[in-house]
Amino acid sequence: MIDDFRFGSAYSSRTGRTEPTVTVSKRLADRIRANVTSGLAESRELRSNVEWRLNPRVSVEGSYDNVNDISSSTLGNLGADIRWRLEFE
Repeated sequence: MIDDFRFGSAYSSRTGRTEPTVTVSKRLADRIRANVTSGLAESRELRSNVEWRLNPRVSVEGSYDNVNDISSSTLGNLGADIRWRLEFE
């Protein structure tokens, strides 16, 4: 089942304007969450990521998108991040 389904908007660097999007999210495990955002306009930009929370402050995130402005590669862009959260009270 899907945990989250929402409509929104995002700037498209391909077209130079804000376009409508739809996002679908799913919790795969207690500490793993995935989401996919797709554009609804003609450019059909796709962004996705998977986040794995190692503890309440640190997580690892893998991402993919097909927004490729510079090269002619059809693969898209793959990425990885380590996130550290700092909370203020």
